[in-house]
Amino acid sequence: MNCQTLLDTIRKELPLIYTCEEVASHRLRLNTPFLYPNGDYIDFYLEETPAGLYLTDLGETLGYLSDHGISFRHSPKRQKTLDDILLTHGVEQFQGELRLRLDTMPRDLAWAITRLGQAAIQLADLAYTMRLGTLATFREEVEEFWIAANIPYEANYRVVGGSGEVHTVDFTSHSAVLCWQKPYRVPRLVTPVSWLAKSYAFGTTFCGWTVVISISPSWMTRQTSGAQNGSTK
Repeated sequence: MNCQTLLDTIRKELPLIYTCEEVASHRLRLNTPFLYPNGDYIDFYLEETPAGLYLTDLGETLGYLSDHGISFRHSPKRQKTLDDILLTHGVEQFQGELRLRLDTMPRDLAWAITRLGQAAIQLADLAYTMRLGTLATFREEVEEFWIAANIPYEANYRVVGGSGEVHTVDFTSHSAVLCWQKPYRVPRLVTPVSWLAKSYAFGTTFCGWTVVISISPSWMTRQTSGAQNGSTK
């Protein structure tokens, strides 16, 4: 066994193109060894256009993510993730497609398949990595709102309540303390049981504002204390 024999064996046993099929007069479908997370093989298309020769996925990768509820349109953070992955591999997005321009054929084709394949896999994996991060989704949406609205804020703000206990709030903007949560209570608020969620939210809201009285306006303290005692003021 030597390096040349090994390279020849690998090229033979694991080619970058399994099959090639002409699906239109200007388009070839290339079946690759790359896989989407669900186990389907990734197909790329070699397409002749008036602007040149391109290797494209015809929108299948972003379509896969859309089927799993992942959208980039209204989320600056997700869009940045998409842009970073494409920039890393030199891939462009055009009308929902991921594609690479081929200036020299067939020399550029192997590298193009590899780069486009890596980009497609990394993006498709977001269907699972973003699902694992759903506990933080609402917080991210709130933070994206501050950024989009150009509102100055501070995250994970620490305050000392009237009892002397230190509490961490999610965000603060100027003198308004928002979304108070004790860190250990955050996971408990994520529950499919509606009455349980309401119970947690009620306890968190009223207990939070009662403890953090040292930073609350006097009228808010009175309103909160009255609500705890059953007052309807």
